[in-house]
Amino acid sequence: MLSVAVIVFIFLAVIPQLANYRDAWAAIAKMSLGWWVAIAAAAVINLGAGVWGFQAALPRLRFRHGFMEMQASTAVATTVPAGGALALGLTYRMFGSFGFSNVAISTAVVTTGVWNLGTKFGLPIAAVALLAVTGQRTGGMPRLEQALTALGVDHDVKVYPGAGHGFLNEPDPADATPLLVFLAKISGTRFTSRQPGTRAAASPPSSAST
Repeated sequence: MLSVAVIVFIFLAVIPQLANYRDAWAAIAKMSLGWWVAIAAAAVINLGAGVWGFQAALPRLRFRHGFMEMQASTAVATTVPAGGALALGLTYRMFGSFGFSNVAISTAVVTTGVWNLGTKFGLPIAAVALLAVTGQRTGGMPRLEQALTALGVDHDVKVYPGAGHGFLNEPDPADATPLLVFLAKISGTRFTSRQPGTRAAASPPSSAST
């Protein structure tokens, strides 16, 4: 019940602070068949991709057995209080029933865990480093405008040389939801006290707006 309550809280209280469900559904309704196929393919790959790491660490592991363990442990971890600890025990139990020793299972769990965390932390760092090296690139603006036009989204794409990212610009207090105010406080940024709907003269425009 606790897990269900957390999920309901996220969907009803947190997400509406960041996005509008009606606008999101309107965008989804305009998606072409190709995008639906791409999303479905990505979902299928995501379901099975985690097995490959365990197969690399446990060479005799069959994909079917690895898939069963991944789905079972994920279900326990995401739906049961303290599910992470229970899921770890389930991993040992299931892999053990497939004929693997505790030493081999421990090695697989540690190896896949290190690579998983390394990927989660490493990719954002690599992305920021590449952005710092390459600087501002506006070659994607025509493609962005074509995509928005094809989807029927009202837009106005402009490029302001030398401007920072839109998230770094001074926000309008009218957009300051409680969640954004909290994030601003812990990140060191501050909302100004100007009247809603006005724009500060010192605030640089974003590099692209839609």
